[in-house]
Amino acid sequence: MSYDLDVPECLLGSLLAVEGVRNSMTILNGPTGCKYYPSSMSEDACSRDVAYNPYIYSNEFFIGQSRIPCTHIDGNDLIMGTGGKVRRIAEIVESLKPDVIGMVNSPGAALIGSKLDIRSNCSIPVITSESPGYSDSFGKGFQDVIVKLLEVFAKGERHVRPMMVNLIGLSMYQLGWKDSIAELRSLLESCGIKVIAVVGVGWSVEDIAESVNASVNVMLFRNIGDRIAKWYGDNHSIPCAESPCGIPLGFDQTELWIKTVCDVLRCDSAPALKRIGEARARAAAEIKRFNLHTGLPSGCTFSVSGCGPMVYSVMTILHSYLGMIPVAVETSDDSMDVEISRYLLENDIDVADDAFDVPADIFFGSAPMIASLTFRGIVGKGVNTEYPGMKSVQISEEPLLGIDGTMRLLDMTLNALEMTH
Repeated sequence: MSYDLDVPECLLGSLLAVEGVRNSMTILNGPTGCKYYPSSMSEDACSRDVAYNPYIYSNEFFIGQSRIPCTHIDGNDLIMGTGGKVRRIAEIVESLKPDVIGMVNSPGAALIGSKLDIRSNCSIPVITSESPGYSDSFGKGFQDVIVKLLEVFAKGERHVRPMMVNLIGLSMYQLGWKDSIAELRSLLESCGIKVIAVVGVGWSVEDIAESVNASVNVMLFRNIGDRIAKWYGDNHSIPCAESPCGIPLGFDQTELWIKTVCDVLRCDSAPALKRIGEARARAAAEIKRFNLHTGLPSGCTFSVSGCGPMVYSVMTILHSYLGMIPVAVETSDDSMDVEISRYLLENDIDVADDAFDVPADIFFGSAPMIASLTFRGIVGKGVNTEYPGMKSVQISEEPLLGIDGTMRLLDMTLNALEMTH
């Protein structure tokens, strides 16, 4: 049985929703132990201070980390309340002049009813999450806070900008999110489509305001984007284009995704399809050469774990394109359960729903799970497709989505199999 130690929950989603805004600052009202991982993760995923000096952040709230200052509440605060610390930390953060301040209660602070009432005394817009949930999903916390950001900054009247879209369903928690955005922008721009905003990550408060002018919202990861898309639809009548296959990972899936977007915008998808076709031909030639030398990858077994859209895409690529056999399919949310079940049923495949103890040639998922499975000899190799990622130097671009994301997945799969056979 899996321990699910690396599955993100609601609190992390709430924090990263604010962290995804450029020039923002997120305050955590909670004990010190709740701060270290989110702060480190945010800095790793999107470093904002190239010449980082921990001594600059050595006061009582930052505690040596540049992101997510924390009130580090203790036993006395649980009895007397956290109001004094909340006011002091708010003054320090306000002096840094961010564009928006997020204040999030930890579950413990929410349990004692801590109030985050600093809006009236602050000159900077403040987004609060007083009850972020306890064991709710990452997607719930993330989307709850994104909607609050939209309610503050996306209130303007809509002026439709033709051939301009928002990308919805990305966060800092996605592995290689910056490179994936660059890849998808390039793919869309080849068809004359511009991206106004990537909702939830790498956007500014100006982008949030401008996002209401998009012609269409384009869905990526449904598990962290469905309620955001609904908010845009309900409040600004922006339609949402969503591919039946979910995310653009895999040649067929990427073709279907770009066709879906172009059909809604009534533009020509041929330039992007040409690029996908060229990549498909290159991959086919290399896979044929690899198969002639090794007999692989057809017939090799695999297990996969992660969010629904990623699991579905990885599973279908490996099975339908490479001829590999799934033996365990484990999802951390139910966003693609119907599609996954239908695919397995149509192909008469019976799999375990927990990858933790199921032997396989190769596993696809997060670095902690890869380490656990390979250390225990359950799988031969692993391919990192989910955050937390491998602690390795990454200078070259490594998108997880689009054409280059597909080529990356194929490269890593074939090289891992060659090493184990």
